[in-house]
Amino acid sequence: MDTGYASHPISCHDLIFQSVVTYGFVVDGHLHRLRLKNSLERLIVVHQWNILGSRIGKGPQGVFEYRVPSAFNDEVEPFTFDSQVLSTPLSDHFRIPNATADPAIFTPSSATIFQPLAHLRRDCLSEYESSSQPILHLQIIQFADEKTAVGLTVPRCFCDVWGMKKILSAWSSILASGEITANIPVLVEDTMILEKLQPEIASQIRNHFHPTQLPADTSADEERENIPRWLFMPAETLAKLTRECKAELGSESDKVNETDVLLAWWAKV
Repeated sequence: MDTGYASHPISCHDLIFQSVVTYGFVVDGHLHRLRLKNSLERLIVVHQWNILGSRIGKGPQGVFEYRVPSAFNDEVEPFTFDSQVLSTPLSDHFRIPNATADPAIFTPSSATIFQPLAHLRRDCLSEYESSSQPILHLQIIQFADEKTAVGLTVPRCFCDVWGMKKILSAWSSILASGEITANIPVLVEDTMILEKLQPEIASQIRNHFHPTQLPADTSADEERENIPRWLFMPAETLAKLTRECKAELGSESDKVNETDVLLAWWAKV
């Protein structure tokens, strides 16, 4: 079966975030790997959330764009997938920092588990464009000590924490009942609905970075030191900070959520 593509230019503020992010989770118990894969596939294919199966391409002006398949088949997969079963415990590969009473930042060991296999690993949008690989990658690793690591990798410009919450919510619903309980987001002009960027912020960025000034080969900050870090924020502290922020903003408080507060705290640090 042939499939067509709907092209949607990546807006200029998206191009600033050309890094690739993996959202990783460690779960007690051995999760059913094939069921996880099949349910995510069902979410994209059966429930027609085609946007999650997007590719990265270049438009006529040489600027990156999302290419959303109209359908999927053996040649046009909705996402890439790798799965491993290890005979060693999680602690042999990665040690999760102990929780603290206050917000804290940790630098983990050099070893990492939340990373796609080498032939599926992409570090920037150009590598997605040249490989025609789907933007979404699912990784599942089972360890000998009854723990499972689940990683979802996407380009940063496509999905922030708020967007990942939407994906996980819909995916969990499929896992639980085979159906989703809420309408899924759709693509809107000039921005990804999954990226919750305030319009006034996007406008400010546009004033400084016009699309013609950010061609497809624009790279991220190459001088920035790439050191992974753990950010631990107690739920009670985050809720308190969010309440204080909303109280200060008054009538504008409905525009703020916990993700905004967390990012503001990180930026301040």
